[in-house]
Amino acid sequence: MIANGTMTLTAGTYYVTNIQMGSNSKLLTIGGPVTIYVTGPPVPLTSRLADLGTNVTMGAHPGTQLQIIAKSDPSLVTRSDGSQVDYLQFVAQDDFRFYGSLYGRNTDIYLGDNSQVYGSIVGRTVRARSGTQIHFDQAMANREICHNGNYTIRRGTWRESIPSAS
Repeated sequence: MIANGTMTLTAGTYYVTNIQMGSNSKLLTIGGPVTIYVTGPPVPLTSRLADLGTNVTMGAHPGTQLQIIAKSDPSLVTRSDGSQVDYLQFVAQDDFRFYGSLYGRNTDIYLGDNSQVYGSIVGRTVRARSGTQIHFDQAMANREICHNGNYTIRRGTWRESIPSAS
């Protein structure tokens, strides 16, 4: 899925190999909930499932309308420098705004400076740069984060990570 400018998705389920959004782009949803499964490329060429430019917005209030589920099975991925890793990445540059739930059990999530998340994030690691704020959306309090037949995560199974002083 490649977006430069504004992309609107109607209610439904979508399967994409990766998400690329240029700076100042928006992904909006209309008509009901949207679920996007990010499957990764058939032959892993990159470790990035999502590569988002600066000032990108995904979703809108309420965050219950957008759910992104990233490939969760670990696989050996060759990066552009030839090195290999067994994890995937969701990379958002500065001023990222996200309204929804992002589930990526084996995904490293990088949020640039001054990012705003309204919803929930589950990842292998979540790295947030300066000024980033993550707000749990109370509208998701009784909602499953992800259910694909193999596992279900429910409210109360998450933990809050407090950043270290270093």
